[in-house]
Amino acid sequence: YQVLCARGELEVGEEINFVVPTGNFGYILAGYYAKKMGLPVKKLICASIDNKVLYDFIRTGVYDRRRDFVTTISPSMDILISSNLERLLYLLCSEDTNWVKQLMEELSVRGVYVVPPEVLHALQVDFAGGYASEAATRAAIKEVFRTSAYLLDPHTAVAYAVYQDYLQKTGDKQKTVILSTASPYKFARDVFCSINDDCQEKDDFRLIKELYKLTGLKIPSVIEALEYSPIRHQTVCRIEEMQNVVEKILSL
Repeated sequence: YQVLCARGELEVGEEINFVVPTGNFGYILAGYYAKKMGLPVKKLICASIDNKVLYDFIRTGVYDRRRDFVTTISPSMDILISSNLERLLYLLCSEDTNWVKQLMEELSVRGVYVVPPEVLHALQVDFAGGYASEAATRAAIKEVFRTSAYLLDPHTAVAYAVYQDYLQKTGDKQKTVILSTASPYKFARDVFCSINDDCQEKDDFRLIKELYKLTGLKIPSVIEALEYSPIRHQTVCRIEEMQNVVEKILSL
């Protein structure tokens, strides 16, 4: 916010929206804390993937993890239990720890909890929600690269797609920041395949190099070095063997 004011993009005190791609509700909760501390935030827009448990909660007040777990090309968001959400609930219910504890127990035992209308209303004052399918995520990567020569990773692309949908539905023209999360090179195959169909028969390291040729975006040195680095962890075990393997690694 301070940087935007210094650039003349915002007037001091002018409201702003933030779009946050999230599964565990961490960074967006930090945005809520910042608003409570005085930052003039209008809306915190929660961007979800196909699991959309947070989107459903913001829309209905029902948090329900009883659904199929969907894996996507945005793996950091593939979450059904958002552990930071209880911190928000604590503030929305006037810091009633017993009530929050009851909700968490209901989630653990029944897989679902419901907040009362007044809490849902308080939630919706500050938060909006949306979700993007994997197809919409890939389309966002392709669109932004084609129109702006900017390469999105699959998490930031979710936020971009959700914001476009939010803009269309609400007409909210408030200045908005989309939080970008990671280097697209961490997800080279999914990013490259989103903007170029010629990718399926190539290994990931070749795709990293071709993504650089296509975009000119510098490859992070730690990713560039991976191709020639030794594989440090090669142990694979069945679920029932996990305890013994961990004990062996720890020399117990």
